[in-house]
Amino acid sequence: MPSVMLSAVLEEEPDLYEAFPPHVDPSGITILTDSPPGKKAPLKTYAELEPLLQQGRKRDLKLLIREHSWPINSPIRASLWPALCRQHQHGKSMLDGFYWDMVTQVSAPIIMQPHQSSARLTS
Repeated sequence: MPSVMLSAVLEEEPDLYEAFPPHVDPSGITILTDSPPGKKAPLKTYAELEPLLQQGRKRDLKLLIREHSWPINSPIRASLWPALCRQHQHGKSMLDGFYWDMVTQVSAPIIMQPHQSSARLTS
């Protein structure tokens, strides 16, 4: 089922104003570029990033992701996000990993001051 949805996303025409909610009129919005268009390097493709994923070069991959600002509806985002999440898997599904990481962060042990009593927390 996800592959069917992915192919539908890839076939869509890129729409520059797709990121705006329906109540916003994008025709009056002027889009400013950071620098002249000729000076920017072309955006990398998933095929160019895949070797870094396979080699486990997370630092290089993170730098490339930060340097490239793919459009919101770019197909590379649909491919890159699941691939990055798979790197965090350790014998569990991707969603399980996110869930338990959040549980661990939220329910971390609370360090109380020496003058406080933890007895009131258990009653």
